[in-house]
Amino acid sequence: MSKESILKMYALINNEKFDEVDQLLTTGESVDGGSYTESCVSGWDAHESEETYNCNYLKDAFKARRLLLAEYLLARGANFTAVAGDILEDLTQSNLEFATKALQLLSLYQAKELLNLPVSGGNILHFISKERGCSGGFKIDAQYSRIFSFSLNQLQLFLDKLPLNKIAINKQNHEGSTSMHLAIKTQHTDMVTWLIKTGLVNLNLRDNSGMSVLDLAQNSNAEIKKMLSDYAQKLSAEGVNQGSKASVSQSSYGRFFSKVPQQNQIIPENLRDTSPQPG
Repeated sequence: MSKESILKMYALINNEKFDEVDQLLTTGESVDGGSYTESCVSGWDAHESEETYNCNYLKDAFKARRLLLAEYLLARGANFTAVAGDILEDLTQSNLEFATKALQLLSLYQAKELLNLPVSGGNILHFISKERGCSGGFKIDAQYSRIFSFSLNQLQLFLDKLPLNKIAINKQNHEGSTSMHLAIKTQHTDMVTWLIKTGLVNLNLRDNSGMSVLDLAQNSNAEIKKMLSDYAQKLSAEGVNQGSKASVSQSSYGRFFSKVPQQNQIIPENLRDTSPQPG
């Protein structure tokens, strides 16, 4: 892509001229952005060289806290996976209210990708399960811990939008632990509650040390111990591990974040003001 076409797209997106953006997309312009090369002069000898700039509209929309723009781009098929790490790292630097709203938006459009983010040696459920109450015994993905410190209500709003199934719920990490194993070890009562409510937890899986979730529950707090005992009795009475798959909500852009202030501009990386911005 040329610099001119990229800057034109930034201008249209910033001013929310979505009809014109839609027209450009039909002509082959990318909803993700692109790269362009520019000549530059550097060094004491005024050496002339070329520098390549990579621009991604979705990443920049999140960086500028423009959730309506991010929602529009996601609705138009922007590739979240390619910039997921950058977006989540940026969310760790934002205030918790914005980070929670951003994750709710991503769960509407990119639920599968969020679920399968490779954190904690498993998936995102492993990370959330071991984030709370965890101390030195575990290696924490520290950069994500703050934005996933959900209350029970926030946790349910987020997780209920993920395309859950038995495979995802019972995925084992490199230590053989499922998300339930980790939630019990860290005494993350909210996560244990939510996992049980899915009805998809396999109580028979063992970690690399040979421990099942029922084994671990024996050494947990009284509330978790009772929840697991009741769940095991329920499954035994039913004779089958039942549960329904959580549905994925959908939204057209503009419904979810239409009331969020949209004052910031998204700009190409090489034109950004690098001075510290207020949180």
